[in-house]
Amino acid sequence: MDLSLLSLYENNHPTQENLNIYQQIEKELNLTKIQEGFFFRRKTFKVDKEKIDNLFPFSGILDILGKLIEMEPEEVLFIDIEAIGLTFNTSNFPFLVGLGYYSEENFILDQYLLLDISLEPLHLEYLEKYINKYKYIASFNGKKFDIPLLKSRFYFYGKKLEENFHHFDIYVIWKRLLPNKFSGGYSQKNLENKILNFFREDDIDGSRVPEIFFDWQKYQKYDEFSKIIHHNEWDVFNLFLLFVEALDFIKNKKDTLNTKIQIGKIFYKNNYYKETIKLLENYLPQNLEEMIQKYTLLYKTYYKMQDYPKAVSSLKKLIEIKKDPKEILLLIRILQNKLKNIQEAIQYIDILIDYIKNFPVDTKNPYLQVASLKKRKEKLFALYEPKPGH
Repeated sequence: MDLSLLSLYENNHPTQENLNIYQQIEKELNLTKIQEGFFFRRKTFKVDKEKIDNLFPFSGILDILGKLIEMEPEEVLFIDIEAIGLTFNTSNFPFLVGLGYYSEENFILDQYLLLDISLEPLHLEYLEKYINKYKYIASFNGKKFDIPLLKSRFYFYGKKLEENFHHFDIYVIWKRLLPNKFSGGYSQKNLENKILNFFREDDIDGSRVPEIFFDWQKYQKYDEFSKIIHHNEWDVFNLFLLFVEALDFIKNKKDTLNTKIQIGKIFYKNNYYKETIKLLENYLPQNLEEMIQKYTLLYKTYYKMQDYPKAVSSLKKLIEIKKDPKEILLLIRILQNKLKNIQEAIQYIDILIDYIKNFPVDTKNPYLQVASLKKRKEKLFALYEPKPGH
């Protein structure tokens, strides 16, 4: 397939057939026409205003390139492009650009769809106005693809894209925040799954974008164009959400839990138990709350993995810290039902009875009443018959 611009466009004027297709696309995708072959779309998203307010103004190191002071959410432009090719070269150009920004408690997505290459200078003029307006730009792997490609298109027309902004590459940031060999890799979709618990429905693979574009260019097949629009929409909005989560991790680890604890919760929630263990087993907590969080996650994870001896070990450490009667009761059940360690289960029943006598438990749980625990102990004694000499 010849990807050169000359082979794609024999002249600078759309044919009548293309004009008809433009009208169909405009209507089907609910686009606003700027000129024939150049369209605009806007969508507004509701976001967690309380979380945004708690995170901003943000002051802290987000990547190794710089320190941010008093950054506001309105100062960041989120950008993602869809191009006719997947590699950076002089024949490639972006035909769809998504631009997202926070405004008046909402996230706004503006998309520009270019189907007539003769209008690319106008397209670039619109993009330049956005880029020049913002102090910060965020992308996903955009330092290697999106921004260099845009710069090349400006250069193609004898212009220069001024980089008067600090560029956050969310791919790079999360790769530094997460451990090596992060399960599933660092693709945007995988990060959405693990961190945002977001799973796209009826989405296309990004690698198919050029194919769908050429199907329209060569065969006038436009039925999948809507999927490109929505693919770009998800890319930009979830880029914003991943950015917010990165700030949350970085900012909150100073005051509450370490980032590793936060990530461990994500691993556990998404059933990545081996990753949870690897991340937390040798981690040294910074304070009492982190110790509680660590051993809570570890005993739950080991239990899910059916490694009951290690689950018991972590649970015992948690009980030493919290002395929560519900967790002591859980330990008794694991000792009794999973490890069949009746003797130790009886020992912990005695510990729990003494604790409840000294510190009455305000609970309606029938299993945490002294009478109930004594009955449990009697039943276990009947099961436990020490052998002679023991």
